[in-house]
Amino acid sequence: DEATARRLHDEPRLLREVAGAGICHHSHIDTVQDAGKYDGRLGVLSGIEVAHILHDLQRFFDLPTVYPARSRALFVSVFVGEEMTFTGQGVSMPGSAAVAGHSGAESIYRMTDHEGQVYRKRLLVMLRAIGRAQRKGAIRLVNELAENADHAADLLRACSDPQDFFTPHTYERHIEQGDYLDRQRTPLMLVHTIMGIHQEDFYFAGDRAEEGALEFDLRLRELVLQRKEYANVRITGGTFDALDAEEPLSPIPLDVGMRWTLFGERDHAGATRNENRRDAGIAAARMIERFRELVAGQNEARETKWSTLCGGVEFWPGVNRNVIPGSCSVTLGLLGEKIGADEAFYLQQQIRAFVAGTLSLPVSGGGEGIKSCEMQEVHYLNKHVRLRFSIDLRSERASTTAHFLDDLQQTLKEVTEKYQLTCERTIEQELTPYQLEETGQVLQLERSYGGSHNPNETQLARDVLRGILMQVGVSLEFLETDGHRPLNLFRFVYDRLPAGWKERCPHFVSGALHDTCNISRAMQSKKGEVTVE
Repeated sequence: DEATARRLHDEPRLLREVAGAGICHHSHIDTVQDAGKYDGRLGVLSGIEVAHILHDLQRFFDLPTVYPARSRALFVSVFVGEEMTFTGQGVSMPGSAAVAGHSGAESIYRMTDHEGQVYRKRLLVMLRAIGRAQRKGAIRLVNELAENADHAADLLRACSDPQDFFTPHTYERHIEQGDYLDRQRTPLMLVHTIMGIHQEDFYFAGDRAEEGALEFDLRLRELVLQRKEYANVRITGGTFDALDAEEPLSPIPLDVGMRWTLFGERDHAGATRNENRRDAGIAAARMIERFRELVAGQNEARETKWSTLCGGVEFWPGVNRNVIPGSCSVTLGLLGEKIGADEAFYLQQQIRAFVAGTLSLPVSGGGEGIKSCEMQEVHYLNKHVRLRFSIDLRSERASTTAHFLDDLQQTLKEVTEKYQLTCERTIEQELTPYQLEETGQVLQLERSYGGSHNPNETQLARDVLRGILMQVGVSLEFLETDGHRPLNLFRFVYDRLPAGWKERCPHFVSGALHDTCNISRAMQSKKGEVTVE
């Protein structure tokens, strides 16, 4: 009730005790561009639904299901920033990082997005909107935002301390974002291990910066496919930003110009297995290679000296490091004498044949899974000589990540020397793998369809219901346990899963980063304190 809520708000020490012993259903509400129908929101809305069910059980059936009728409480946390639209300051997923105590408010406030907007400014916009809703009576809060909306510092002070809501007993529901569970005929499973993640930005500069960055992207992917030790590594080039876009254009006239757009499928960088990818950025890099081969063959056969130019690269959506590019546009240009309409048409058709006959094949068949392509004749090329290219690297072993980064360093050296480029690097996020079975958190992944980080993601209604029933049943049993005893929630829930599901998925590894990671990281420092009940 409201009186209990206000008491907890007014007594932070009591709030920490209650939250620490309670169970928290949570996930995130921020999304990637044009997606997120289930990604994040499933865990938030289902958590709220479980809270409503327990409230109704006490209200209408006189069952003691709500604190303080039980010593343990159930609460729901709605996190922001999981998709890392805002980056920097060494912060990983600001909402859960603040709750887990990994990042202070001042560091989070200084984070920026790809447009240069500052987190603090956008947070204040949101808080003022909530404050207006509170003033109108549209929302009930124990925090007085409406009275402090005119002064930024007062508005921020009116918010609760995020660490007051920390608990080791977190329960996150999320769609799988892959096809493993569907192939195993299993509707849901708890994650044993979450892959570690290394996100890094590379700032290339030089006349052929775009060509070098694309080849770098391709060669990193080739490492994954060719080296057995990297079979389970996932590497993604997610953003490709021109840093000289605001400067005056210097268009280069072309004798033959083709503006190609390749359409793959945007998907989750961590959850999408290598063989299931349709990475348009990788496909564009291979198309450039094929274009050079064709021109070299023509030069040898005709004794000509045609030269190639490539640039104007655009990834879409290209704003999240953890999203596989769904499409990529690039201009292929040709300079030289005696280039007639027949020669230009021949090159166009050969490239179309390469897309249709090779790039359209699945990765396992030597292609890139490209669905279609478009070509427009152009007469100029606008190259970018300064750009930011990002990678998202995931592995279930820290040692594997370290070895891959050594190979990456050598590859970068070779590419920058080949294209005469300079390159500066900044690490944006670095997280070690998480063993949830040991630290005790629940990340319940559920089979999904239509890919992820795209508008087609969906889930079967009966699986949504299964997940809700699991949450309700576990929560009711959890609330009956002794609130003064530590409890490993992972094992508590895992013991209640059907034996057949566990046999088909004996050790479930997820490549996707989740807010659960920050909670697990906090508990790693307390290793040995968690016991099984």
